[in-house]
Amino acid sequence: MKVLRRRSRPSTKAHGTGHTYQFTHPLFDTDWDAAHAQPGDGLSLILAPQRGEKRFRGASIRRQEPTHHGRYEAVLTSARGDGLITGFFLYTGPAYGTQHDEIAWEIFGKDTTTAQVAW
Repeated sequence: MKVLRRRSRPSTKAHGTGHTYQFTHPLFDTDWDAAHAQPGDGLSLILAPQRGEKRFRGASIRRQEPTHHGRYEAVLTSARGDGLITGFFLYTGPAYGTQHDEIAWEIFGKDTTTAQVAW
């Protein structure tokens, strides 16, 4: 089994913390596991195969404090494979007691030469 690791700048409290979430939507094939967001020399977000209803366990980081404006940077290396999505997104919604609003950059593993942006 191959484990994919993504690296970014060193993690600090400002970057957020690992987040665990089990998706109930039938088209989501990856759950997020806080243990898969590992700080160290940068931040590793790990995607690994698993047995069970969902084929993969991935990673997500989040923070409760809003960022009202600013600059975001991420260096992404997309995961290749049909059904995989490498993404960077900014989100607020019911989990934070607000209306859904999202900006997302997504690279699909089936064709890693293009990206989709939605807001």
